[in-house]
Amino acid sequence: YDPNGQFELLKAGETSTVTFTYTVRDAQIATSAAATATITIQGANDAPVADNDSISINEDDPALDITASLLAGDTDADAGQTATLVVSAIDTATLGTQGQVTFNSGTVTYSTGGQLQWLTVNDSVEDQFIYTVEDADGNTATATVTITIQGQNDLPTDMTLSPRGLAANSGEFTFIGSLQTDDPDADPYEYTLVAGAGDADNGLFSVDFGSVQVKAGVIDVGAGPWSIRVQADDTHGGTITKSFTILPNTKPDFSLDADNSQGAAPDVLLTYNEGDAPIAIHDGIALTDPDGDNIERVNVFLGAFDMADEELTVTLDHGITLDASSDSTMLLLRGSATTAQYAEVLESIRYVHHSNRPTAGQRSIGYEVSDGISESVFANSFVDVIPNVTSAQLDLDADDSSGGIGSSFNATFIETSPFQTGSGPIPLADVDLTISDPNGSTIDSMKIYVRQVEANDVITPPTLPGGISVSQTNVGDDLVVTFTGTADHDTYKQLIRGTTF
Repeated sequence: YDPNGQFELLKAGETSTVTFTYTVRDAQIATSAAATATITIQGANDAPVADNDSISINEDDPALDITASLLAGDTDADAGQTATLVVSAIDTATLGTQGQVTFNSGTVTYSTGGQLQWLTVNDSVEDQFIYTVEDADGNTATATVTITIQGQNDLPTDMTLSPRGLAANSGEFTFIGSLQTDDPDADPYEYTLVAGAGDADNGLFSVDFGSVQVKAGVIDVGAGPWSIRVQADDTHGGTITKSFTILPNTKPDFSLDADNSQGAAPDVLLTYNEGDAPIAIHDGIALTDPDGDNIERVNVFLGAFDMADEELTVTLDHGITLDASSDSTMLLLRGSATTAQYAEVLESIRYVHHSNRPTAGQRSIGYEVSDGISESVFANSFVDVIPNVTSAQLDLDADDSSGGIGSSFNATFIETSPFQTGSGPIPLADVDLTISDPNGSTIDSMKIYVRQVEANDVITPPTLPGGISVSQTNVGDDLVVTFTGTADHDTYKQLIRGTTF
């Protein structure tokens, strides 16, 4: 006998009977009288069946009781037991991260907690957790619920225009400021000028890709301030409208000669002598802004002659930094700070020339100060760089053993003849010749002058080291032998000693 699942409704302790009649037959085909068989089916407790669930909610929905949704697909084969099913537990180890699940006495509540406001109208995320369902007899089953949270379009909360100032003589397309909208969804926005309160000067300005600009012509700063009304649209139905006041802006006042003691403010004239310690490149910094604005940036440029050896240095403070493009001759100071704070940093700038052979001449160090809207008058620190004029000294006979006077060398050339043996080529200096140069340890070139050269006079240079060249030129009655190439003193001493007449 097979009950074939027809008695699953029986609970524990319940029974049901099945009867049927039957006959038996022996080998001689004799059939008995009919008899009745009775089968008693004893009920057993069946476990519930929990069905996986899918639930959809919106990001802005309040906390929802989802208990009924969880139980809606869950069943128990025992008669009447489906109605007794309850949620008995939540698996905390499987709780998702998008929202919060609360379980209290069989009630399951789900909430996004307001933490998914970043979802746009086209976004969705999923959360999952496992729950346990239990029947009246204590049998249990588990299932997984997947909650899909659909994003909603959140309205913008605010709109700003920065820096919203207008410099003097601003013409067409002059940038006024950038519009920025606060939106939990971080939607891109379209901006337009609209009619309404505060739209009095809409006709003077335009809005392109979030930038407010002068529309046409030149605006007289003296006619300000101006008022415009702007609407921001996130293209999903969310808008915000706001009026802005555009203020006239006056450029910062900046001078490198605070008391104009040199009479050339904002410029200043300074002197740097070779070997000096780094010098301040101002005669007192004066920096103010008539509008009371912070300073946003200062550019300082050095017009250097000897790029590798000249340098500007600065001590940074008050959150002021150097742009990554800065180098030893270009200081690009960045960061919003007060005029007093920027003045302090500008006072720390120093000029130095590291070489002991500086190129003489006037350097121009230019300053441009900006409050983010207007730039100051360009101010210059003119620095006269003065090298030491001490020249290299040459002594052809240090101990005067040749009989020469001072740094000279005496030698005698004897001509070969039938009556005498000649001296042969003679050197142009004694073995103890010296070279001294307070300006450095290298020499770039050297000239030997042979006065009143005769037809058979010959100057013979030695074998030249690498990097040195030589030329001989007749200038009138003189011969000029020129050695060219940078080398140390010892190399040039060998060139002199090795040259013969």
